[in-house]
Amino acid sequence: MNRLRSSPHHADRRLQGNVTFYNYLLGEDVGTVYIDNLTLLRGNNTFNMRASVNTTAVVNALGRKPYCENSGVLPFEIRGKTVVNHGQSLPYFADALGSANQTVTIPVGEAINASLHIVVPCSNKRSILLF
Repeated sequence: MNRLRSSPHHADRRLQGNVTFYNYLLGEDVGTVYIDNLTLLRGNNTFNMRASVNTTAVVNALGRKPYCENSGVLPFEIRGKTVVNHGQSLPYFADALGSANQTVTIPVGEAINASLHIVVPCSNKRSILLF
């Protein structure tokens, strides 16, 4: 999963490095988010994010209300895990990024429909089988 993210940065300090985040969906840890070669400068910053996720948890969430009724826009929460710059761990930046969850809404249902031509139906069950 890939996503372009824009984020304002108000601090006077510059952050550089490879960053990982815990990735939660509906309160469940579903994987890790990565931002490679992140440089945050004062002002607005735009960067690419990628993630490895538990696809079963994502598909199950897509089939639950209200997500199956809003084109599959899912509210992922991310919280900083690690920051590494030139092989050196930067715990002070990791701690700052890990101090609170940030919600990132991603139109996963739209992406699945566009690439696979599948619409995940609403279900009263906790899990869904598509195939």
